[in-house]
Amino acid sequence: MTDRQGKRTKSLVNERQIVVYSAQYAQRARMERALAVEKASGQIYALSKDAKPSAYGAAKYLKKVPFDRSTGECMPETEYLVMLDEARIEKEEQFDGYYVICTNVIGREQGEAPFSGPYRYTPDGFFQLNRTVTDDDIIEIYKGLWRIEETFKVMKSELKARPVFLSTESHIRAHFFICFVSLLLMRLLEYRLDWQYSAAAMQQALASACGTSVGKNLYVFDYYDAVLEAIGKNLGIDFSKQSRTLQEIRHLLAQTKRKH
Repeated sequence: MTDRQGKRTKSLVNERQIVVYSAQYAQRARMERALAVEKASGQIYALSKDAKPSAYGAAKYLKKVPFDRSTGECMPETEYLVMLDEARIEKEEQFDGYYVICTNVIGREQGEAPFSGPYRYTPDGFFQLNRTVTDDDIIEIYKGLWRIEETFKVMKSELKARPVFLSTESHIRAHFFICFVSLLLMRLLEYRLDWQYSAAAMQQALASACGTSVGKNLYVFDYYDAVLEAIGKNLGIDFSKQSRTLQEIRHLLAQTKRKH
């Protein structure tokens, strides 16, 4: 860390570390790495003038070997041959599914008497709650923080909360109001579905559930997936029906408003 004079100094920070394994997280890590390696494979055997490897994106799975163009030998020269970094891939695979939660939150030790107030800071820098705090408690707290962080991502991406095309204060306020109401409805739907699907997946599914007019009084709905099926079962809406009349659509909307 840096002190007030701008000099780098070492400081001891006490923290509680919880190592967690998730099979779902491991599967996602393997899938994401496989896609990145597939993308990186397109650059194998390319020549590069820069010896510095990349630490970001798909390029982090590539290494650059000194290469002599005239002889085809790998040796210290000005050009570098791009190769797949198998060692780095194997090293990452060892940690698939594992993540570490670092926190300064602790609870009372077994047999420790309660203190005044709901919490306090200990002399060695821990934030102590006036109750026992298990590893499972920390994991649940972390999940809550993750959902708060994801809320900001949803606001910026799926709901496009930034009022880039608005100028008047009333329009900006109205835009944010619509975004927050949409976010509330989206979160309530996620909660009702037990957080099985992301906000982006639900938004994409609902946006795709559009009807196309094929006659004077007939609309065809040609999109249906597992997300729509789950939403429909929870809200009592049959999204699997491929054709509806205008009267049926109006009746469905009215029925939905009465139920929810």
